[in-house]
Amino acid sequence: MSAGGGQPINLTSSIPYPVFVESDDHPMIPDSYGSAGWTEDDRFFLVYDKHDVWAVDPTGEEAPRNVTEGVGRRENLRFRYVRVDPDEEFILGEDPILMSAFDMDSKDAGFYRDRVSGTREPELLIMAPKSFGRGYYGPSVTQAEDAEVYLFTQQSFREFPDLWVSNLEFGNLRKVSDANPQMADYRWGTAELTHWQSTDGRPVSGLLFKPDGFDPSTKYPMMVYFYETNSDGLHSFRRPFGGGSSVSVSFYVSRGYVVFIPDIHYRDGYPGESAFDCVVP
Repeated sequence: MSAGGGQPINLTSSIPYPVFVESDDHPMIPDSYGSAGWTEDDRFFLVYDKHDVWAVDPTGEEAPRNVTEGVGRRENLRFRYVRVDPDEEFILGEDPILMSAFDMDSKDAGFYRDRVSGTREPELLIMAPKSFGRGYYGPSVTQAEDAEVYLFTQQSFREFPDLWVSNLEFGNLRKVSDANPQMADYRWGTAELTHWQSTDGRPVSGLLFKPDGFDPSTKYPMMVYFYETNSDGLHSFRRPFGGGSSVSVSFYVSRGYVVFIPDIHYRDGYPGESAFDCVVP
């Protein structure tokens, strides 16, 4: 960033952690983790590292401050700011703000309350084995104009993303839509997280989908689909669909297949070998 048309100022150089996506395994410059926007009067700009939210001074005079007090890195969570007012022009520094939270171990999701100013740690509101809003692409929560009510979706592999409402503490949750009643007429399945080591010794995770009524003493046909990393989508609803280059998980699981989706961690220039190293073990 340039101050007053002068020399550029590196606003994130004193943040002790990368602000680019460290796990990006494409042969190109990685993307940043992103940003939340400006506080009132452009006092601070909020940026993300892998786990936490940082307030940076656009003049470079004040050192970056960890808004989420390092709780994200300490507890292996990913905090991100949630804009509950679509007409919001800036983030208020003194008022409570909503933060989404994603547990990078269990893949559970939820929300915390925090403030840009002060040193108090984020306050847990809700965590659950669900995806909120748009699944692992990011939560979407809106607040009513004239009431202390949130509107959002929640979902899991077995739960269609219907609309829900709650108070501002995420209490008194109530489902207000039933957009997919026909799902009750069909077999579905379960989703679980599994872990192992690749042939080169690195930890790998993956998703295992089993049909309803799964019997561990019975042999099942298993379909393996692999492409990049998908384990963060453990709690995402997967609608049946046809064709394309991927696999309709719910379609095959409902018909008695086990479906396995291992994460693939690529090495530049060796996509095939990388897939082999992650899948075969």
